[in-house]
Amino acid sequence: MVLAPKMLSVVVKLESLTRKITLDKGFSELMKLQISQINGCSYCINLHSKKAIKLGENKRISALNNWRQTDVFSEKERLCLELAEKITLIAQNKITDDFYSKITKHFSDKEYTGIVMMINVVNLWNRIAIPFGKK
Repeated sequence: MVLAPKMLSVVVKLESLTRKITLDKGFSELMKLQISQINGCSYCINLHSKKAIKLGENKRISALNNWRQTDVFSEKERLCLELAEKITLIAQNKITDDFYSKITKHFSDKEYTGIVMMINVVNLWNRIAIPFGKK
C-alpha cells in the first residue's frame, strides 16, 4: 500500500487501542466482518472471516446476514450489530435518542466509546483498502 507511513501508523495505533474493548474477541471479528460486508471490502471480509473461524465463530458467521431473525446473538450483541450498521450507513440510519438510551443501558461510557471507535476504525480500514486495490 502506497501510503505515508506516519498516517498508516496512526491508524494502526488507533486499531491497537480498540482491541482493549471488553467484547468477546470472536464476536468482535463478527462485527468487523459485518461492517466489511456492508462496505463491500472482499479483502477485509476474507480476513475477518478467517479470524472469526479461528476463534470458533463458524456457526454464527452463517447467521450474520440474518442476525435480526436468529437467536444465536445475545441482546447486547444485537445492539452492537445494529450500532455497527447505523454507524457504517450513518446517512441512512440515524442514531436516535431511544437507541442511544437502549445501548448505554448495557455498556458503560468507556465500553460504548470503545465499540464506537472499533466500528469507525474498521470503516476506516475498509475505506483505505478499497481505493488501494484490496477490493
